Amino acid sequence: QDIRDKKFPNAIEEFEDKFSLNDMSDEEKSRFFYLKARGLYYRGEFIEALRYFIKAKEYVGKNEKLLGDIYNSSANIFNDNFYFDEALSIADKALEVREKLALEEAKKDTLSLIGGIYLKKNNLNKAIEFFKQVNREDARVYNYLAKTSILQKRFKKASKYISLSKQTADEKGFLTLIELLYHFEKGEFKKVRKLFDTQIEYPKHGFNFDKFVLGWSNYIVAKSYKKESKMKKYIERAVNNFLDDNY
Repeated sequence: QDIRDKKFPNAIEEFEDKFSLNDMSDEEKSRFFYLKARGLYYRGEFIEALRYFIKAKEYVGKNEKLLGDIYNSSANIFNDNFYFDEALSIADKALEVREKLALEEAKKDTLSLIGGIYLKKNNLNKAIEFFKQVNREDARVYNYLAKTSILQKRFKKASKYISLSKQTADEKGFLTLIELLYHFEKGEFKKVRKLFDTQIEYPKHGFNFDKFVLGWSNYIVAKSYKKESKMKKYIERAVNNFLDDNY
């Protein structure tokens, strides 16, 4: 469950209090609207974010690099809200701009985005095709490749990508959830329970999960036990999670 941060730094609004749009050139307006849209996106205000991305595009002029950024960020909004065909159409425009300008790292970001969209569409072969084009040391891409391999029951490949993700140091980092899925799909429930207890429900680094999601997760872990006495702890947690979520 991807919980957006409602306390995301709001520096752009502090900027608005000090400067007037009338004093900006069209390109400056475009960049301002783009940054405002990004802030709104990270706070989960998707409709407002999209409105500002549209404004940014209106003023972008000849700044093609910024146009590519606007397309790429806009595609993320549609992807996050399950409008996959629209997301792909906009991401293709971002890829076209970034290829034209030979922005290799930005292009790889878009390839990764497109692969992620195909993964959500459950088109696993197409997802792998785009992930492999990224061709860089990238924990996020290794996470994607690991997840895709797990869903295809290619556990040897999945294990390789999990190892690569753990070895790759970047700001995205390795996702414990991928390893959890790996053991779950292999039926290794003892390892699932250990990871869930130590890294997910009582995490060292602080995941912010929806109570509804935790409720179902505890229920799934409970079902992995055969003895009722061992199921009890997780069933109680599940019930409490659902109650906390007013479900």
